Amino acid sequence: MTPVIQIPVRQAGVEIVSYYNTGMTAAARLLRRQSPLDVPKDTVDYRFHTRFLQDFYQTVILAKAGIASEAQWVDWTHMANLGHEICDEVAQMCEDRHIKDIMGFQHDWNKEVIAQFYATVYFGHDPENGNERTIYWMTEGHHYQCSYTSFCRYLRIDDQDVNRPKLHYDSPLSADQVRFMYPRDRVGNAGKVTGLYTYYSILNRLFGRHLHLGMGIPVTSQRMPRIL
Repeated sequence: MTPVIQIPVRQAGVEIVSYYNTGMTAAARLLRRQSPLDVPKDTVDYRFHTRFLQDFYQTVILAKAGIASEAQWVDWTHMANLGHEICDEVAQMCEDRHIKDIMGFQHDWNKEVIAQFYATVYFGHDPENGNERTIYWMTEGHHYQCSYTSFCRYLRIDDQDVNRPKLHYDSPLSADQVRFMYPRDRVGNAGKVTGLYTYYSILNRLFGRHLHLGMGIPVTSQRMPRIL
């Protein structure tokens, strides 16, 4: 049976705490840093281990206009059949950077499962595995964990990729640094999504829809240089 979005079951007399309210961000961040595995279960809803996770799910995750964007994927076969040189270059670039497979991954996702993951996920370390960085979460009441190394392996990311600079730790490129992405008569648009060379324009649309929107992040002219 496919899980569907549902309001948590609550114990009689236990009031909900809204972590969406003004002034609750700091409290939520503090609680998110604490391992839910170190405390006993205090909820009646089988999906959540603590009342904080349950309230965060209901007042923050479900309060979003969209829990996640619709699943989208790149039909690489269709692009290859177009016989367009620039499309072939784009496909080759994605393959060279080991992101072609994940961009072409086709599988509709379940928003309730995603909501449960967002609400329950905890980033910690596994003392039984050399204290390796590990992701912990719950799905339909079951506890799961995945090491950072295993997570990268599932995404077909090799050691070279794992050790590369963290793109989103850096500031976006300045307008002057991205001028090469525009024809001479369009350099005034540097830093914007309009006026790009066709090659970069296609990349921007593909990255925006399949890498960023999959995480619920809209593509804007401010984010474009860093994405590319």
